[in-house]
Amino acid sequence: SFREKMDNDQCFPLSRIVEFVREQEWDVSDKFSEEDIKKGNAAAIGQVYNHILLELGISNDLLTCNVAQFDILTMTDHPELFKDSVPQSILYQCISWLFQGMGFHLDFGLRDLTHPTAKRTQKFLSLLINYYLFYNNLNLKAEKYENEVEDIAKKRNH
Repeated sequence: SFREKMDNDQCFPLSRIVEFVREQEWDVSDKFSEEDIKKGNAAAIGQVYNHILLELGISNDLLTCNVAQFDILTMTDHPELFKDSVPQSILYQCISWLFQGMGFHLDFGLRDLTHPTAKRTQKFLSLLINYYLFYNNLNLKAEKYENEVEDIAKKRNH
């Protein structure tokens, strides 16, 4: 299975990370490549992080926060300098919060979004993908049990 492909450092090979992303029906899925990770393509890597968070139930409204609606930028002398950093900060906070919730106290930082390196991106995406697979498996089992309970309840009512 996909989970069995992790190496001793608890990282999936880059090819497996790309395979996972491409299996998803995300708007970046068919374009994402090992080169994006190796060359630190911040935009592509950020989109993958974003999609994984969405799959794990983080609100799209939170991740796509409209900075203008909060008048945050009007308090600065040069709002154009901060316009793009607020969404990155939100993504960073969500990923950090998720890692902490998973029990990992990692050194994930804003720089991992703005200037990602291959090794660190591989580590962080591996952890998130592994958690996603675990989370998805739990949801499938819960859904199966809910269906079984509903079937039993229907049989009793008839």
